[in-house]
Amino acid sequence: MKENVHFIDCGANVGIAIDWAYTKYNLRSKDQKLVRVDAFEPEVKNYITMLHKYSHEELQIDNLNIHLKAVWTTNEIKKFFVQFWGTRTGSSLMSDKEQSIKTGQVFNSRYLGTDLDHQHADGKKFYYTDKSGEIRSLADMKIEYAGPFSVAQCVDLSEWIFKNVSKENYNVLKIDIEGAEYPVIDHLLKTGAHEYIDEWLVEFTAEKKVPESYDQGVIDKFMAMNPNYVDWDSEEMIEKWNNGTL
Repeated sequence: MKENVHFIDCGANVGIAIDWAYTKYNLRSKDQKLVRVDAFEPEVKNYITMLHKYSHEELQIDNLNIHLKAVWTTNEIKKFFVQFWGTRTGSSLMSDKEQSIKTGQVFNSRYLGTDLDHQHADGKKFYYTDKSGEIRSLADMKIEYAGPFSVAQCVDLSEWIFKNVSKENYNVLKIDIEGAEYPVIDHLLKTGAHEYIDEWLVEFTAEKKVPESYDQGVIDKFMAMNPNYVDWDSEEMIEKWNNGTL
């Protein structure tokens, strides 16, 4: 019998790691099967991109849960600093993060999608198509997306793991959250939630990108406690991914 895999993707962006997990466990592995995916992504455009992407039949993944939330140490609403250009991978909860918009942040018209042809009945042109083919806008999802800052609903990752993760599964946790990994991982280690995780895929943001949030002490403690760890942003990881050994 195959081992059941639960993949938890923190900082899912547009689902690249989800696709990797599906390929690894459901297409290549003889011993493991992906049975659940939980993806956390607080950036609205990336979230909608995933809703759109995984609504297509050829990309449907069983038991896929996409959460419009950021992982954090508490359940709260925090300011969210958005990099609205490119792939938006610089977006972060951390105000010192390189590439994110700072004081007086307001999303421009291009980010809000006003260059799209379709106009929803509520007058907003930022939308996605749901599984039934209906056009849905941000207003349908009751998402607040403008103002002096963007905001993110944050979830206490330790608390969520205790409630939603079973030690009977093989649990894989990917963390790529642009500087917020330092307080979040420290919280996981202190609460004991790390004991639920069998495999870690983590990008530790460089000090030059988060000069205030960087914490070498957290890295040292994490590596001492979690030997089964893959540097998610390393050249070695990319090479292994490309040749199918990761």
